[in-house]
Amino acid sequence: MRKTGLTLLMAVATACAAQPAQAREVDLRAQARDADLRAQARGADTRFLHFGAETEPPRGYTAMCQTQPDLCRLPTEEKPEAPGGDGCADFACLMTPLPSPTMFRIEVTSQAKMQPPPPAIRPAALVQVIPLFRAMPSVRMMPSAPMLTDDHLWLERIARINAHVNRHVKQVEDLQSYGSDDVWRPAGTGPGATGDCEDLALEKRQELIAAGFPASRLFIAIAFRQETGLHAVLVARLADGDRVLDSGNAFVRPVAQTGYAWLSLQRPETPDRWFYPA
Repeated sequence: MRKTGLTLLMAVATACAAQPAQAREVDLRAQARDADLRAQARGADTRFLHFGAETEPPRGYTAMCQTQPDLCRLPTEEKPEAPGGDGCADFACLMTPLPSPTMFRIEVTSQAKMQPPPPAIRPAALVQVIPLFRAMPSVRMMPSAPMLTDDHLWLERIARINAHVNRHVKQVEDLQSYGSDDVWRPAGTGPGATGDCEDLALEKRQELIAAGFPASRLFIAIAFRQETGLHAVLVARLADGDRVLDSGNAFVRPVAQTGYAWLSLQRPETPDRWFYPA
Protein backbone atom coordinates (compact mmCIF):
# COMPACT_ATOMS: atom_id res chain seq x y z
CA MET A 1 0.00 0.00 0.00
CA ARG A 2 1.50 3.36 -0.98
CA LYS A 3 1.92 5.79 1.90
CA THR A 4 -0.12 8.37 0.02
CA GLY A 5 -2.58 5.94 -1.49
CA LEU A 6 -4.97 5.22 1.35
CA THR A 7 -7.59 7.71 2.47
CA LEU A 8 -6.88 8.33 6.13
CA LEU A 9 -9.97 7.67 8.14
CA MET A 10 -9.30 9.96 11.02
CA ALA A 11 -9.53 13.74 11.23
CA VAL A 12 -6.08 14.02 12.76
CA ALA A 13 -4.60 12.19 9.78
CA THR A 14 -6.42 14.46 7.33
CA ALA A 15 -5.13 17.50 9.14
CA CYS A 16 -1.62 16.11 8.94
CA ALA A 17 -1.70 15.67 5.19
CA ALA A 18 -0.31 19.13 4.49
CA GLN A 19 2.43 18.87 7.11
CA PRO A 20 5.98 17.67 6.51
CA ALA A 21 6.45 13.90 6.80
CA GLN A 22 8.42 14.21 10.02
CA ALA A 23 5.63 16.23 11.65
CA ARG A 24 3.02 13.68 10.50
CA GLU A 25 4.99 10.84 12.05
CA VAL A 26 5.36 12.71 15.33
CA ASP A 27 1.60 13.40 15.42
CA LEU A 28 0.69 9.78 14.75
CA ARG A 29 3.12 8.50 17.36
CA ALA A 30 1.55 10.92 19.83
CA GLN A 31 -1.87 9.62 18.82
CA ALA A 32 -0.75 6.06 19.58
CA ARG A 33 0.58 7.10 23.01
CA ASP A 34 -2.66 8.91 23.78
CA ALA A 35 -4.68 5.85 22.79
CA ASP A 36 -2.56 3.67 25.07
CA LEU A 37 -3.06 6.08 27.95
CA ARG A 38 -6.84 6.13 27.37
CA ALA A 39 -6.92 2.35 27.29
CA GLN A 40 -4.96 2.14 30.54
CA ALA A 41 -7.25 4.70 32.16
CA ARG A 42 -10.29 2.62 31.16
CA GLY A 43 -8.61 -0.54 32.33
CA ALA A 44 -9.10 -1.92 28.80
CA ASP A 45 -7.66 -5.29 27.92
CA THR A 46 -4.68 -4.40 25.72
CA ARG A 47 -4.55 -7.93 24.32
CA PHE A 48 -7.45 -6.96 22.04
CA LEU A 49 -8.14 -4.08 19.69
CA HIS A 50 -11.29 -2.21 20.75
CA PHE A 51 -13.81 -0.55 18.45
CA GLY A 52 -14.95 3.05 18.79
CA ALA A 53 -17.10 5.22 16.54
CA GLU A 54 -17.99 4.05 13.04
CA THR A 55 -16.16 5.55 10.08
CA GLU A 56 -16.07 5.11 6.31
CA PRO A 57 -14.20 2.15 4.81
CA PRO A 58 -11.08 2.81 2.74
CA ARG A 59 -12.12 3.84 -0.75
CA GLY A 60 -10.26 0.93 -2.35
CA TYR A 61 -12.13 -1.49 -0.11
CA THR A 62 -15.47 0.10 -1.06
CA ALA A 63 -14.62 -0.22 -4.76
CA MET A 64 -13.74 -3.90 -4.27
CA CYS A 65 -17.06 -4.53 -2.50
CA GLN A 66 -18.95 -3.16 -5.48
CA THR A 67 -17.36 -5.70 -7.84
CA GLN A 68 -16.73 -8.61 -5.45
CA PRO A 69 -19.35 -8.32 -2.70
CA ASP A 70 -18.64 -11.81 -1.32
CA LEU A 71 -15.27 -10.52 -0.07
CA CYS A 72 -17.08 -7.97 2.08
CA ARG A 73 -19.49 -10.24 3.94
CA LEU A 74 -19.37 -13.35 6.07
CA PRO A 75 -19.72 -16.70 4.32
CA THR A 76 -23.41 -17.56 3.94
CA GLU A 77 -23.15 -20.50 6.34
CA GLU A 78 -21.62 -18.40 9.11
CA LYS A 79 -23.83 -16.20 11.25
CA PRO A 80 -22.38 -13.14 13.02
CA GLU A 81 -22.01 -13.40 16.76
CA ALA A 82 -24.65 -11.60 18.77
CA PRO A 83 -23.65 -8.16 20.05
CA GLY A 84 -22.38 -8.08 23.60
CA GLY A 85 -23.81 -6.33 26.61
CA ASP A 86 -22.22 -3.55 28.62
CA GLY A 87 -19.83 -5.98 30.26
CA CYS A 88 -18.45 -7.25 26.95
CA ALA A 89 -15.20 -5.74 25.73
CA ASP A 90 -15.71 -5.62 21.97
CA PHE A 91 -17.20 -9.13 21.86
CA ALA A 92 -13.97 -10.64 23.26
CA CYS A 93 -16.08 -12.31 25.95
CA LEU A 94 -18.34 -13.87 23.32
CA MET A 95 -15.71 -16.31 22.11
CA THR A 96 -17.32 -19.61 21.18
CA PRO A 97 -15.44 -22.88 20.74
CA LEU A 98 -13.72 -23.22 17.42
CA PRO A 99 -15.07 -25.82 14.98
CA SER A 100 -15.32 -29.53 15.71
CA PRO A 101 -11.95 -31.32 15.51
CA THR A 102 -13.21 -33.97 13.10
CA MET A 103 -14.92 -33.38 9.78
CA PHE A 104 -15.52 -35.84 6.97
CA ARG A 105 -15.67 -35.70 3.21
CA ILE A 106 -17.80 -38.06 1.12
CA GLU A 107 -16.30 -40.30 -1.56
CA VAL A 108 -18.77 -42.02 -3.93
CA THR A 109 -17.88 -45.69 -4.42
CA SER A 110 -20.93 -47.35 -6.04
CA GLN A 111 -24.66 -47.06 -6.64
CA ALA A 112 -25.44 -49.64 -3.95
CA LYS A 113 -27.53 -48.69 -0.99
CA MET A 114 -25.43 -46.86 1.54
CA GLN A 115 -24.57 -48.71 4.71
CA PRO A 116 -24.26 -46.65 7.90
CA PRO A 117 -20.61 -46.13 8.88
CA PRO A 118 -19.33 -48.29 11.73
CA PRO A 119 -20.13 -46.88 15.17
CA ALA A 120 -16.44 -46.42 15.92
CA ILE A 121 -16.15 -43.73 13.25
CA ARG A 122 -19.58 -42.12 13.62
CA PRO A 123 -18.98 -38.77 15.33
CA ALA A 124 -21.91 -37.39 17.28
CA ALA A 125 -21.94 -34.34 15.03
CA LEU A 126 -23.04 -36.49 12.06
CA VAL A 127 -25.99 -38.22 13.75
CA GLN A 128 -28.51 -35.73 12.36
CA VAL A 129 -26.88 -35.69 8.91
CA ILE A 130 -26.53 -39.41 8.26
CA PRO A 131 -30.23 -39.96 7.31
CA LEU A 132 -29.75 -37.58 4.37
CA PHE A 133 -27.14 -39.94 2.92
CA ARG A 134 -29.41 -43.01 2.80
CA ALA A 135 -31.07 -41.93 -0.44
CA MET A 136 -27.68 -41.23 -2.05
CA PRO A 137 -25.23 -43.58 -3.82
CA SER A 138 -22.95 -45.62 -1.62
CA VAL A 139 -20.34 -43.50 0.06
CA ARG A 140 -17.52 -44.08 2.41
CA MET A 141 -16.57 -41.57 5.05
CA MET A 142 -13.03 -40.31 4.68
CA PRO A 143 -11.38 -38.10 7.30
CA SER A 144 -10.36 -34.77 5.81
CA ALA A 145 -8.01 -32.17 7.23
CA PRO A 146 -8.88 -31.86 10.91
CA MET A 147 -10.68 -28.79 12.19
CA LEU A 148 -8.88 -27.35 15.16
CA THR A 149 -10.49 -26.51 18.47
CA ASP A 150 -7.44 -25.46 20.42
CA ASP A 151 -6.29 -21.88 19.95
CA HIS A 152 -2.66 -22.96 20.27
CA LEU A 153 -3.09 -25.31 17.31
CA TRP A 154 -4.84 -22.56 15.38
CA LEU A 155 -1.92 -20.25 16.09
CA GLU A 156 0.38 -22.74 14.39
CA ARG A 157 -1.96 -22.89 11.37
CA ILE A 158 -2.18 -19.09 11.29
CA ALA A 159 1.61 -18.80 11.35
CA ARG A 160 1.95 -21.25 8.45
CA ILE A 161 -0.58 -19.37 6.31
CA ASN A 162 1.07 -16.04 7.11
CA ALA A 163 4.48 -17.38 6.07
CA HIS A 164 3.06 -19.12 2.98
CA VAL A 165 1.43 -15.97 1.59
CA ASN A 166 4.40 -13.75 2.45
CA ARG A 167 6.74 -16.20 0.72
CA HIS A 168 4.74 -16.70 -2.48
CA VAL A 169 3.57 -13.15 -3.22
CA LYS A 170 5.93 -10.58 -4.67
CA GLN A 171 5.06 -7.31 -2.99
CA VAL A 172 4.46 -4.62 -5.59
CA GLU A 173 2.75 -1.26 -5.17
CA ASP A 174 -0.64 -0.70 -6.82
CA LEU A 175 0.66 2.12 -8.99
CA GLN A 176 3.16 -0.25 -10.57
CA SER A 177 0.63 -3.08 -10.98
CA TYR A 178 -2.48 -1.17 -12.03
CA GLY A 179 -1.41 2.37 -12.80
CA SER A 180 -3.60 3.67 -9.95
CA ASP A 181 -3.53 3.77 -6.18
CA ASP A 182 -5.47 1.83 -3.58
CA VAL A 183 -6.67 -1.22 -5.53
CA TRP A 184 -7.88 -4.02 -3.23
CA ARG A 185 -7.99 -7.69 -4.29
CA PRO A 186 -6.75 -10.99 -2.88
CA ALA A 187 -3.20 -11.55 -4.12
CA GLY A 188 -3.41 -15.29 -4.78
CA THR A 189 -0.31 -17.43 -4.28
CA GLY A 190 0.21 -18.99 -7.69
CA PRO A 191 3.07 -18.34 -10.09
CA GLY A 192 3.56 -14.63 -10.65
CA ALA A 193 1.35 -13.61 -7.70
CA THR A 194 1.82 -9.94 -6.80
CA GLY A 195 0.17 -7.48 -4.45
CA ASP A 196 0.68 -4.91 -1.75
CA CYS A 197 -0.12 -5.13 1.95
CA GLU A 198 -3.92 -5.08 1.75
CA ASP A 199 -3.88 -7.67 -1.05
CA LEU A 200 -1.83 -10.03 1.12
CA ALA A 201 -4.17 -9.39 4.07
CA LEU A 202 -7.18 -10.31 1.92
CA GLU A 203 -5.46 -13.45 0.66
CA LYS A 204 -4.63 -14.58 4.20
CA ARG A 205 -8.23 -14.01 5.24
CA GLN A 206 -9.47 -16.16 2.35
CA GLU A 207 -7.00 -18.96 3.12
CA LEU A 208 -7.84 -18.99 6.84
CA ILE A 209 -11.57 -19.15 6.09
CA ALA A 210 -10.92 -22.02 3.66
CA ALA A 211 -8.98 -23.78 6.44
CA GLY A 212 -12.01 -23.52 8.73
CA PHE A 213 -11.17 -20.49 10.85
CA PRO A 214 -14.35 -18.45 11.57
CA ALA A 215 -14.55 -15.39 9.34
CA SER A 216 -16.23 -13.55 12.23
CA ARG A 217 -12.88 -13.58 14.07
CA LEU A 218 -10.84 -12.07 11.23
CA PHE A 219 -10.55 -8.40 10.37
CA ILE A 220 -8.30 -6.02 8.48
CA ALA A 221 -6.73 -3.11 10.32
CA ILE A 222 -5.10 0.05 8.96
CA ALA A 223 -2.07 1.11 10.96
CA PHE A 224 0.88 3.49 10.96
CA ARG A 225 4.45 3.08 12.07
CA GLN A 226 7.40 5.33 11.35
CA GLU A 227 9.41 2.61 9.62
CA THR A 228 6.59 1.44 7.32
CA GLY A 229 4.21 4.40 7.00
CA LEU A 230 0.57 3.47 6.33
CA HIS A 231 0.02 -0.26 6.36
CA ALA A 232 -2.77 -2.86 6.25
CA VAL A 233 -2.62 -6.12 8.21
CA LEU A 234 -4.93 -9.01 8.99
CA VAL A 235 -5.90 -9.59 12.63
CA ALA A 236 -7.07 -12.97 13.97
CA ARG A 237 -8.99 -12.92 17.24
CA LEU A 238 -8.07 -15.79 19.58
CA ALA A 239 -9.30 -16.35 23.10
CA ASP A 240 -6.12 -14.99 24.65
CA GLY A 241 -5.78 -11.94 22.41
CA ASP A 242 -5.55 -10.58 18.86
CA ARG A 243 -2.74 -11.81 16.60
CA VAL A 244 -1.39 -9.77 13.68
CA LEU A 245 -0.57 -11.36 10.32
CA ASP A 246 1.79 -8.87 8.72
CA SER A 247 3.14 -8.82 5.17
CA GLY A 248 6.24 -7.14 6.57
CA ASN A 249 6.98 -9.68 9.29
CA ALA A 250 7.50 -13.43 9.22
CA PHE A 251 6.15 -13.80 12.77
CA VAL A 252 2.54 -13.64 13.95
CA ARG A 253 2.65 -11.23 16.86
CA PRO A 254 0.28 -10.21 19.66
CA VAL A 255 -1.33 -6.89 18.80
CA ALA A 256 0.35 -5.11 21.72
CA GLN A 257 3.80 -6.04 20.43
CA THR A 258 3.57 -4.58 16.93
CA GLY A 259 4.37 -0.95 17.71
CA TYR A 260 1.63 0.25 15.36
CA ALA A 261 -0.65 3.23 15.80
CA TRP A 262 -4.06 1.88 14.78
CA LEU A 263 -6.12 4.14 12.51
CA SER A 264 -9.19 2.12 11.48
CA LEU A 265 -10.54 -1.38 12.02
CA GLN A 266 -12.86 -3.58 10.01
CA ARG A 267 -15.65 -5.00 12.16
CA PRO A 268 -15.19 -8.77 11.88
CA GLU A 269 -18.82 -9.85 12.24
CA THR A 270 -19.94 -7.17 9.72
CA PRO A 271 -16.95 -6.85 7.37
CA ASP A 272 -18.44 -4.03 5.30
CA ARG A 273 -18.38 -1.70 8.32
CA TRP A 274 -15.25 0.04 9.64
CA PHE A 275 -14.56 1.76 12.96
CA TYR A 276 -12.04 3.99 14.65
CA PRO A 277 -10.10 2.26 17.43
CA ALA A 278 -11.44 3.10 20.88
